[in-house]
Amino acid sequence: MAFDINTGIDEGGGDFQPIPPGKYVMKIVKAETGIAKSGKAKVDINLSVEGDFDDEYIGRMVFIKPTLVGKSTKFGGRVGQLIKAVHAIGEPEYQANLEALLDKIEEDDEGFPIHTDDFTVWDEIFNLIVDCNVLATVNIEEDEDGEYPDKNDTKRFEPATEA
Repeated sequence: MAFDINTGIDEGGGDFQPIPPGKYVMKIVKAETGIAKSGKAKVDINLSVEGDFDDEYIGRMVFIKPTLVGKSTKFGGRVGQLIKAVHAIGEPEYQANLEALLDKIEEDDEGFPIHTDDFTVWDEIFNLIVDCNVLATVNIEEDEDGEYPDKNDTKRFEPATEA
């Protein structure tokens, strides 16, 4: 049995075990901004496996929730890496649009994005990169207390190139 779209009830059968660590071509299927429990601006990103070594995990999902403030979003952090990876393989007009939006992000004295409750620019950026592919390095995050099941996380994003 599986998820029933008419009732909204998950009748089991879904595979929620983490995929093995490694590099996967992943499609950005959703990127939704919001406020984390900590009060910081964040983005919920859903990634779908589009390709792996033996195509065993195609269609499996990885969910990440990085913040949109501080070092995590400059081009060394996960959000920055994700945007940079998509930018690197885009058409020149696409790249110019993305760069223009990135220039609108408010930064602190150190050049890091600052917290805002207005997600207009971030939403425009994420709307541009949804449906794009990236090469994601996936790992497994274990809950040290054993309270929650193991889950996938990403270590880094790189441009995905056609094979």
